[in-house]
Amino acid sequence: MRVSDYPKRVERVTVQPEHVGGMEGYLLRRPLDIEAPMKGTILWVNSMGLKVWRLCDGKTGLRKIAETVERERGIPWPEALNRTLRFLLRLMEYGMIRWKSPFADNMIFKRNEAIVSLRQTQYSWIVFHTGTCRSIAVNSLDKRILELCDGKNTFSEILSKLSNEYRGSSAAMRNYLESFIKKSLKEDLVSLTDLKRKGST
Repeated sequence: MRVSDYPKRVERVTVQPEHVGGMEGYLLRRPLDIEAPMKGTILWVNSMGLKVWRLCDGKTGLRKIAETVERERGIPWPEALNRTLRFLLRLMEYGMIRWKSPFADNMIFKRNEAIVSLRQTQYSWIVFHTGTCRSIAVNSLDKRILELCDGKNTFSEILSKLSNEYRGSSAAMRNYLESFIKKSLKEDLVSLTDLKRKGST
């Protein structure tokens, strides 16, 4: 099968995650392999990953998908939620699902306890991850985002505080925040711990 035979990328996006139409035809002979159209490669997933991908029907939200992972894997809610979001981001990267935005205002992120700020250089901060023994250079805005990821602030609250402190465009700040959070999830700097329900304090 040629890469050109894969479903073409579409511009339409959905509020809830939705797998690309026609992808069922790209399941390989082994049921835990899925061909990824955007990279012309194969993404190996376990049975839970395959179920999560199939739950991306454009109607089922992140909470419901994560609850399925929590129930069937028997893992704590924060871990199930974080694993689910990270996996969905990976599916987006491979062009296997479309999603208007993986980041909702009610998301609560928490920085990894293994993160230690070592020192400030002339132009950046050096963050050390004791779990992976990696040093990561971040700017002052990145450092402030990590500080605000305290397990209490929601995404919208972090965005509001950053917009007030840095007096930038709200849209530009949101784009930056989403980009940094996505990178931080991949680098294991932060994790998604909960989704704040409406009306809760």
